[in-house]
Amino acid sequence: MNVHHRRAFAIFVGIVMIPAVQARAGEYSFSRIVDSDSFGPATAGTTVLSDQSLGLNNNGTAVFATYNRSINATASDTRIYTANAGGPLNLIVAEGSSPNGQDTQYLGSFGYGASINDSGVVAYWKETSVFNAGYVTQGIYRSDGTTIYEATVSNSQPLMPQMATAINNSGEVAFFVDNHMDAEHLQQALMKGNGSTLVTVASVSSGGFSSINDSDGNVCTINSAGAVAFTAYGPAPLTSGVYVGSGGPLTT
Repeated sequence: MNVHHRRAFAIFVGIVMIPAVQARAGEYSFSRIVDSDSFGPATAGTTVLSDQSLGLNNNGTAVFATYNRSINATASDTRIYTANAGGPLNLIVAEGSSPNGQDTQYLGSFGYGASINDSGVVAYWKETSVFNAGYVTQGIYRSDGTTIYEATVSNSQPLMPQMATAINNSGEVAFFVDNHMDAEHLQQALMKGNGSTLVTVASVSSGGFSSINDSDGNVCTINSAGAVAFTAYGPAPLTSGVYVGSGGPLTT
């Protein structure tokens, strides 16, 4: 190998070695919070981690959902938990019969849209079938695993809350609704509530939007000051934007 060949070889080796060094410098470490072995054997079927519910707060506490898949492929018994890496599981809420035995609770599509704040309080959507009364209520709730608070329920307000939620460190929960204008018309809106006060952040009519809801995975976020960020569509076809509001004028 002559001098020119040695120089070319050295340059080539230097080039192929650079990506390897950069790859080592950019490696990540992962901590196991939970896996399917964390729950033990189910009485009938298999406990499955939902891929539709996952959140994380600034303290490293995760919120997630599980459901039971039976041997005949049916799914039920959705549960929402929180946990830290290496810590115990904290059950927030379980799907099933309520204490009075007359109602059945459903936690959405395998706990879809649950969120968690830095205090470990979880917001989630729930539907309750009241068999004796013959109606269904839909509501947004928050819980630390001990006490459950209602943000809103459809039988106390003319609302149909949707499944996606966002909760801030002040305990305010932002969520989408279909607002009952009359027997034949609904109006999509984004609201926030703390269990006593409901605030409309944006609606189709007030914002001039063609659509504002949680379809196609559209979700909202809320900060500790109560400002909510969300995506809305229209009014012109095929246009969309990101907006922020707290109940007054919206910022684009």
